[in-house]
Amino acid sequence: MKILDQQKMERIKGLLKTHPRGLSITNLASITGLNRNLIAKYLDMLVISGQVEVQQYGPAKVFFPSQRIPVTAMIEISSDLVMVLDQDRKIAHVNRPFAGFLGIPRDELLGKAIGEVGHPFLGAIPLPPADLPLDPRDGGIIEVRHTDASGERHFRVKKAPAVFEDGSVGLTLIIEDITDRRRYEEVLRLSEARYRGIVEDQTDFITRYLADTTITFVNQAGARALGCSPEEFAGKRFIDVIPVEERAGVMAAIGSLSRENPAVSLEHRIRTDRGDLRWQHWTNRAIFNEDGTIREYQGMGRDVTDMKAAEEKLKESESLQKAILSASPVGIGLITDHHLIWANDSMYALQGIRPGELKGQHERVAFAEPAEYERVSREIYGGVERHGVGETETVIRRKDGTLLDVSLRAAPIRSGSPDIIVVATDITARKQAERALRESGETFRTMVDISPLPLSLVDASGKYLYINPAFTEVFGYTLADIPDGMAWFERAFPDDGARKTAIRLWKEDAMAHPAGEVRPRTFPVQCKDGSRKDILFLPAATPGGLQVVVYQDLTRDAMTGRLRETEDRYRHLVDDLDIGIYRSSGDPAGRFIWGNTGLISILGYESLADLQGVPVRDLFAKPDGRGDLLRELREKKFVKNRILSLKRRDGAMLTVSVTALAEFDEKGEVRFITGLVQEIGAAGKAP
Repeated sequence: MKILDQQKMERIKGLLKTHPRGLSITNLASITGLNRNLIAKYLDMLVISGQVEVQQYGPAKVFFPSQRIPVTAMIEISSDLVMVLDQDRKIAHVNRPFAGFLGIPRDELLGKAIGEVGHPFLGAIPLPPADLPLDPRDGGIIEVRHTDASGERHFRVKKAPAVFEDGSVGLTLIIEDITDRRRYEEVLRLSEARYRGIVEDQTDFITRYLADTTITFVNQAGARALGCSPEEFAGKRFIDVIPVEERAGVMAAIGSLSRENPAVSLEHRIRTDRGDLRWQHWTNRAIFNEDGTIREYQGMGRDVTDMKAAEEKLKESESLQKAILSASPVGIGLITDHHLIWANDSMYALQGIRPGELKGQHERVAFAEPAEYERVSREIYGGVERHGVGETETVIRRKDGTLLDVSLRAAPIRSGSPDIIVVATDITARKQAERALRESGETFRTMVDISPLPLSLVDASGKYLYINPAFTEVFGYTLADIPDGMAWFERAFPDDGARKTAIRLWKEDAMAHPAGEVRPRTFPVQCKDGSRKDILFLPAATPGGLQVVVYQDLTRDAMTGRLRETEDRYRHLVDDLDIGIYRSSGDPAGRFIWGNTGLISILGYESLADLQGVPVRDLFAKPDGRGDLLRELREKKFVKNRILSLKRRDGAMLTVSVTALAEFDEKGEVRFITGLVQEIGAAGKAP
């Protein structure tokens, strides 16, 4: 009977193929002579199996041969793992990706039940009970986990019914590996709190808003710019603080955002609660749902009022700027496609040639050696590409054959422009200053070595890094005798009870005093020769855990006079140096805590007291010079040979080389700055 049924179904399919416009049940019954009910039964089986399609025309149904791509072909081209089970839960088909994932040849999988395969991944997929028939309407999506050699993996399993040609019902499993997505979601969840903290700490304005510009979130900086709190501004429309004449343009820009163009930048004015009009630059970005619709918008902005004013002023003084460039004491040139298009007279003077002599020539002509040009080119253009600014130092050969140390700094005239502005500075004086500073560094180390007071440096692990000669003179111990704190305590306090007491008090004092604060304590100490001395310990810890300990021998009163003389000589040595030595606070304004005679002389003041009454910030020629130096110290902790312009008391400008070391508090802020200042040359009188 089944063979007969199959023959009839094949005959029906053949008739439909010869009638591309379709046949109804009545037509087929008339042609085949079969009963209408039997024809309808066969057609239902063919429709369910996907071999025939049906369309309704009023009360009549018209049947056509299916034009669908064979399911097996679609399964094979799918990147997902696909397996088809028959009504007995046996594997009827499996695509190559699935067989490869399981590591089992397809021939060994076909015809087997999932349980017979024995792979743990298949066992993790929940299936309907074997004693219940499969329903062609059953389907659904579930997620399963599976652990293999690469770790835990996540899969999305879609169950879809499958109807075979004989009308039996099976099940198709379409499995997608979503491990990377789940890991990303977990990372996203963990970083959300960090993101919010970062957003609140931003100086830029950050907002989230709906299509009508209703604010759903605004950070502290954005709220402050509008003169209210985040809570007061949430729920309001930011379009309402934009002048009426500019609103249409802003809304049009936001309305233009799409998947293809998700972000737009624009500048417009806003009116603060004080009535002021301020220029702001905003980058607005659309945030999309999974279906591609826009969920909300995010805006990042900053106040550019001052920048706009500067731009206007710049436009008004274009001719003045050109004159300034031409008269600048540093060399300035414009490079396009590695060729010199324009240079000021100072650039030509640096090279010892006539103005205009190199115009239009390749930039390599300024270098004596091809290898040096290649190095400079890599550093300059690499820096421009990565950071927007490229800089390096090099030596150029002038026309008369002499060599000149120069500093080169380059940047595009505007973002994305192929035209590069190059500034060349003669750094001969700075190089000389560096040599002088190296000599002053040796002087500084000498001062530490000749200090009359014993001194030691101990790292956070208790290792002794350095002891000066005075330490060995007072105690007799060398660095080899006391490599660490334990060795020191055992030698200095041979009595077990006294040693335990000294260690306990040392730890208690360290816990009770913050970094940078001296914690004095007197102990009786046994020296290497067996003598005992009453020693005043003056330790202080740096934020990094380094212990700086100064010792004073309280038992040698007879040496007080000689010690005072030595200290006076030490002080005179510092004061007589022709370089400035100072210690200042680390706050934005800054104040001098101490400075030697050299510093007072360089800055033109009569006494340290006069200098201490002036904020350090006011000594910088550049308005934010102090701020720039503090930012660099926060980042690098140490600044060496920084060339700065300072103002003397009489208004004259001078150029100095500064080497500075920052000390930080427990919050990571600069607490103190200790440094050296050496005058390089006067920069001219103040107007």
